[in-house]
Amino acid sequence: MKLKYLDVGYTHVTDKVVRELSGLPYLSFLNLDFTQVSLSCHIPSLQPVRLNGITKEVCEDEYYDV
Repeated sequence: MKLKYLDVGYTHVTDKVVRELSGLPYLSFLNLDFTQVSLSCHIPSLQPVRLNGITKEVCEDEYYDV
């Protein structure tokens, strides 16, 4: 499957979950509006164009068992 578009806005997605998406090489659009994802989320295969909707600056996954 060549998933290109994924909208997970308004869900309880976190940095830890988003890192699992690195295995989707064709993903070119990822909506993270109003999720728990922080700006420190690292996805090497995605090049951010817009980071609208991400309000957290620090990843909290280390503090919570997700």
